[in-house]
Amino acid sequence: MATATDDAATGTHGGDEGRYEGDIPVDGDDIVIVGSGFGGLSTACYLADAGANVTVVEKNEQLGGRASRMEAEGFTFDMGPSWYLMPDVFERFFGHFGKQPEDYYDLTQLDPHYRIFFKDGDQVDMVPDLATNREIFESYEPGAGDALDSYLDQSEYTYDVGMEHFVYEDRPRLRDYIDTDVLRYSWGLSLLGKMQGHV
Repeated sequence: MATATDDAATGTHGGDEGRYEGDIPVDGDDIVIVGSGFGGLSTACYLADAGANVTVVEKNEQLGGRASRMEAEGFTFDMGPSWYLMPDVFERFFGHFGKQPEDYYDLTQLDPHYRIFFKDGDQVDMVPDLATNREIFESYEPGAGDALDSYLDQSEYTYDVGMEHFVYEDRPRLRDYIDTDVLRYSWGLSLLGKMQGHV
């Protein structure tokens, strides 16, 4: 079992950006966090910064949760995550402690992003260039390029609304959702449908 204390989690935050606005008193409290994935480690950092004595316990031999790797017979396998999504969340987290992601790791863009294999033997690469991907979609189905544009536009809107009005807003009570902004921006979201139908 791997364990980690708050030694590396303490620090002075760089302003209010990313600061947790809750009113939970934690200064001096002893807190145990089970699981050392991104969620567990980031929670430990925030709590330690607020003055808590934090211990993180992990059932595996290494920290990181899904962000780990397996080595077998000379090969190294990433256990996940497969994507670096929501970079603004990472920037917000590090910014809380007066840091930035590049202080700790380098990002390298993959080209192609990934390769799709179809059961008939066909394969296609998704690349960093949107115009090229649009042409690929169009080559498989006329009109799919426009559909891709529409999907990406809607996804951008959903992401922006979700982050601004839901993810970083503390709404512990049902009545907190009876808010003019929430109702106004939620109107255009597919909250209750299936992903397959949305796509």
